[in-house]
Amino acid sequence: MANLKSQANNLPGDLNFAVESFKEVTEVMVEEAKAEVEAHFIQTAHSYGVGAMAAMVDGSKLIGGTDGGADAMVPPEPISKVVELPKI
Repeated sequence: MANLKSQANNLPGDLNFAVESFKEVTEVMVEEAKAEVEAHFIQTAHSYGVGAMAAMVDGSKLIGGTDGGADAMVPPEPISKVVELPKI
């Protein structure tokens, strides 16, 4: 019975520790996810920019052209196909 009372007395402190640990872990996960999303957008923007420069150098290389045009200008898959977006 004394053991049960001791555990009940420790419960608030234990819960606070668990909540703080959860906050720290989720903060790290969110920051890592933000970095991945930012890197994806930077890479996509870079790809579009390289394709635009190639199209400017050779005006015949248009999106969807059959002459082996600027592949970097072809858009990647829509984000909805890559990541399942939450329904709001």
